Amino acid sequence: MTFASIGDAVITTDEKGLIDYMNQSARELTNYPFEKEEKLSIKTVFKIFNEDNFLLDNPVVQAIIEERVIKGKHNIFLQQRGGKQFPIIYTIAPIHDSESNIIGTINVFHDTSDTHKLTKALSWQATHDALTKLPNRILLKDKLELSLEEVKVNGTLLTVFFIDLDDFKPINDEYGHEQGDKVLKIIAQRLLTIIRNEDMVARLGGDEFVITLLSFDNFEEVVKALERVVSAISQPIPVGSANVVLSASIGVTSFPNDNSDADTLLRHSDQAMYIAKQKGRNQYHFFDVQSNQVTTHKESGSHRFLSYSPHTTHHAGPQWAVH
Repeated sequence: MTFASIGDAVITTDEKGLIDYMNQSARELTNYPFEKEEKLSIKTVFKIFNEDNFLLDNPVVQAIIEERVIKGKHNIFLQQRGGKQFPIIYTIAPIHDSESNIIGTINVFHDTSDTHKLTKALSWQATHDALTKLPNRILLKDKLELSLEEVKVNGTLLTVFFIDLDDFKPINDEYGHEQGDKVLKIIAQRLLTIIRNEDMVARLGGDEFVITLLSFDNFEEVVKALERVVSAISQPIPVGSANVVLSASIGVTSFPNDNSDADTLLRHSDQAMYIAKQKGRNQYHFFDVQSNQVTTHKESGSHRFLSYSPHTTHHAGPQWAVH
């Protein structure tokens, strides 16, 4: 009567894992009508998966009986008969008779779909930019840290582009913030179209974007990626009755040449972008690690950066200068 009255789903089994009772909530959640004569196994009725849709070990009745402990899980998904999955929290515990002998198990669980949706929504909001839907600084840092571990193993480059749109403020001033937001969303979508699955585009706020790139073997590939970014940004964008053409100042740094942690890589690319602004905008600059190591010890010293302007005339390749 107690099990039939509570809101949680309840399944009890004998010591072999065969079901001897399911309350109405359990029948509805598993989509299994229960007849005791069927002798259904808990492993048949109660199939659980993780968030990556990987089938988990079913509650092992024998382990519960042998270890004499209560076990539980959350953030898992129950697959009911018919294939539908939904998140649940469950607990499985041994059942004792009057002489403390274990005679079976009790499995209690409930649907957490509403809570799960809310948690995912809050998590997404905490890690993404509301306007462009791109990852924000929090998720970017996590991506950089994971990427660093990956490139340390495979020996390839991890490159960071710090992008700041040139002369973006006049768009807001002349056409209004609604049109300015539209431009930012268009730029975000363009950047997404030119990256690979292993790369990331993030927005840090305002008109600042960051791209992380994995698996490049040499700087020639980095330069080609930069040129794709410059080309994507420079395509005309309809704003009101006019078309605007934007450019960007881009700072670049790459691990392991820049043997730094995630925060420092981001800061170095930001510093290189600032130099690009100072040098006339509409160009990109590579952070010069060797010079930085020397000049950071000088109170009035200035950093040196490798720079390249797309306006430079060249034939055999980019014309580099040291500033």
